[in-house]
Amino acid sequence: MKSNITKINVVGIGGAGCNIINGFAGKIKNINTIAIDTDIISLNLCKAGEKILSGNSFLEGKGSGGKPEIGKSAVKDSEIEIKNAINDSGIVVIVAGFGGGTGSGAFSIVAKIAKELGILTIVIFTRPLRNEEKHKFEIMLDAVNKLSENTDASLCIDNEKLINIFTNVVSLNIAYNYINDYVRSFIECISRMVNSNNTIIIDLNDLQDIFENPSKLSFGSGKSLSKEGPLIAYERAIKNEFFDDSIENATSIIVFISGDKKLRLDYISIIEGLIMRRGNENAIFYHVLNTEENEGFTVSIIAVREN
Repeated sequence: MKSNITKINVVGIGGAGCNIINGFAGKIKNINTIAIDTDIISLNLCKAGEKILSGNSFLEGKGSGGKPEIGKSAVKDSEIEIKNAINDSGIVVIVAGFGGGTGSGAFSIVAKIAKELGILTIVIFTRPLRNEEKHKFEIMLDAVNKLSENTDASLCIDNEKLINIFTNVVSLNIAYNYINDYVRSFIECISRMVNSNNTIIIDLNDLQDIFENPSKLSFGSGKSLSKEGPLIAYERAIKNEFFDDSIENATSIIVFISGDKKLRLDYISIIEGLIMRRGNENAIFYHVLNTEENEGFTVSIIAVREN
């Protein structure tokens, strides 16, 4: 009998993509992780379930040197291997840092392979800090301009916002772990929406309709203890530093609310009302409800805008 599970492959590309995957590899149900890199040391350190060393025939595992054209050529050298790794996917989520060589250059080729296979393709990318070299911003902007070619939806993570989140001096690892947790929350949200026994559901066909045109996403997620109630989870989701004001201009809004079997209808109604008042009155509203939490509540919001 055919499984109703939508297979989701998360593909981390380059150093940043591999590092982010390390934050959740093996920790999310119904998720497979694939790492693609030109740097054999980075690849060996990655915890992904499958690893692809790209461009080994001419780079010999030495990395792309921050040059997107080399990253692009390298991944073309591994197209068959990548196709075999993702060909049974329902959704592919590509994770990469924009501004370097491998992620910026290779992501568009991986996205093209996924789209040619008819797979829903989402790209999560990070922007460099403002004080980084000018050429990194130029590389990032060039990569962003390629997003609409073979991508259904994209989610930008601006590293500059880490400065606002961490007002005190913190280590780089703590700051980047915050990004890892944010990406994990998004991927977990997508997986739970399409693969859990939800009371009110959204499926792969719904997502394909929502992302009919290339879309920009904004995402916020919050959790609360049972004694705090779901409204606290909503407040934490809406105030997430990476969740911007695009909800006001969203063409579609997806809300995932999860709690235990005591999740009350009035709380759901209040949360949805608050979100609808903040959003565009013409936006299409989708909600997914789940009552399988053992403890506490989760509220996740995805605002969708056309590119």
